[in-house]
Amino acid sequence: MQLFKNDKAIDPLQLMDLSVINTPATLPEAYQVKYDTDARMRHVNIDMTTVTFMKGNTVRERRLDFLNTVAAGPYADIMLWETAAE
Repeated sequence: MQLFKNDKAIDPLQLMDLSVINTPATLPEAYQVKYDTDARMRHVNIDMTTVTFMKGNTVRERRLDFLNTVAAGPYADIMLWETAAE
């Protein structure tokens, strides 16, 4: 298939919604970002209610969970952060 705009050939895949492809891994690497962008645009209303990123019933428990997940060395000490916040 060929597509022209202003008398110049353009890549038709740049205009198509690639998110409808069932096997995106078969796309050339150059189109992977386009596929991801199209998929996000297609699914604008993402249900975040099932996403768990911090666990805990209290703010302190969630802070501890976050620090245990991403902090390293002395930065994992919650007292450091609580003291700095005061």
